Amino acid sequence: MVPSGLSLVKWPVVLGLCLLLSPSGLPVEKSPDAGGIRFCVPFWVLKDGAPVQPRMGREDLSIFAGPEPLQVTRQEHPGTPTLLFLAFDLVEDQAPINAAKQALTKEVRKLGPEYWVGLIEVRETLTVIQDPTRDKRLLLKKIRQSRQFGKAGLLESIQALADFSSSLMRKSSVRVAVILVTDSDVANYRTEYSNPTINRSDSRDLSRRFQGRALQEEISRLSTAMVRFPIPLLVVHVAPGRDSLNRTYQDGLVQVTGAAGGRLFLSKSTGDIPRTLQEAFEWADSFYAVEFEVPPRPSGFFEIEARLGATLSPTMRLTHPARLFFPSEAQP
Repeated sequence: MVPSGLSLVKWPVVLGLCLLLSPSGLPVEKSPDAGGIRFCVPFWVLKDGAPVQPRMGREDLSIFAGPEPLQVTRQEHPGTPTLLFLAFDLVEDQAPINAAKQALTKEVRKLGPEYWVGLIEVRETLTVIQDPTRDKRLLLKKIRQSRQFGKAGLLESIQALADFSSSLMRKSSVRVAVILVTDSDVANYRTEYSNPTINRSDSRDLSRRFQGRALQEEISRLSTAMVRFPIPLLVVHVAPGRDSLNRTYQDGLVQVTGAAGGRLFLSKSTGDIPRTLQEAFEWADSFYAVEFEVPPRPSGFFEIEARLGATLSPTMRLTHPARLFFPSEAQP
């Protein structure tokens, strides 16, 4: 089933590529016994706050749902076949857009042969600019030629992007990551998120006291929804606004990306863009895609805890989505 919001994405092409990259050539079986469900979740190993790539076998990782240990059924490590989607929400000033494209060019050139990269435009729906490919010359050409105008689209499409990519990682035995590059300003959405003051002369007008409430409600809704789609969702904001409403927006993006298992990177200036994009690519390169089976339980949210083995834990720690959602029916 094609996830909602993806009418323009060539789903059969991308899924076919996943089958090609999977070691077995077939989708991973998703039919655990007795109604349990297998989740595929990104894990990072951190040392001094930065991702590292230690040799980590299944015996080095223990996962629990409450006191109950969960069985790890698959673990894809850095260096294995990876689908990387670069998504663009760039509609504002040309200077940070040009700097972002130059930095992306440099990072794409550094990718290893295990990477297949697809380009997606983020608007009200997701539009494929380039199907996943290892042809770097073609990718760089499409990045240079990409043009976006009009309104920001991140909030309107990020759920569909996470749904799409997490479904691919769940259905195949390859790593899947998303780097979303945005320059979105909260005032440049089709939806009015600022709750503009209706009557500035009336001190009792409630709109004076609840500026940004529509934004906060949308962030809350998205944060809850994104728990269902654990994926390395790495958002790079190349031109973050500094007013109070945009700071609320950026705090909200931290919540939304964190709920899916990713993170937000903010560029402090145009000159800072290469560093933040390099950091995002390092995080995309360093995650472990870990599949584990959760026995039958009531539908709803639940917490997981993960622990490293003794040989790694003294100097390293794990970060991963801590909250997952057990659906009422097993996903196909």
